[in-house]
Amino acid sequence: NGDTRDYGYAYDGVCMYGLGDAGWLWSFDQFGRTNCAAPPVTCSDAVAIDRGQAAKLLVENFPITLDTTGAPNFGDVPLNYLPEEPYIDTLWNAGITSGCSAGSPPNFCPTYALTRGAYIVWVVKAYGWPLINPPVPYFTDVPTTHPFYQHIETAKAHGIISGIPNGDGTFKFEPDRT
Repeated sequence: NGDTRDYGYAYDGVCMYGLGDAGWLWSFDQFGRTNCAAPPVTCSDAVAIDRGQAAKLLVENFPITLDTTGAPNFGDVPLNYLPEEPYIDTLWNAGITSGCSAGSPPNFCPTYALTRGAYIVWVVKAYGWPLINPPVPYFTDVPTTHPFYQHIETAKAHGIISGIPNGDGTFKFEPDRT
């Protein structure tokens, strides 16, 4: 894919690399630590990323055009309040996020840590991949009833997530971890 940028981000032990053409290379060692196999990636374990930072990272590294139409779209992200505000509004306008709470307008919670499951939803939507719905889950902690099940399974099918070994030949994803 030619994308060799090193973002230097780690998200809860998950290496974010090449958010452009090929998606992320995610893998874990047996201790749940980042094990990024494709150089020149440099990741540190457990460096949290908040929802605002994640919005900026996603928009800057996917073919998503900044679009602040209708801004502010979230009650807790007023115009020019945060440097990430244009990226947050862009995700709204692209249909990638509806925020973290219902209401009129909804909130985005830009300083809250983003869960792994929620970010996978954003990534799958950014790629525009059709959702799959396999009858049997790949990850032991993501049942078919989980709200992000189809997005997580779609990301797995496209090879951008691999999971954390359970030690018995199965894998977990921990979608609610931050």
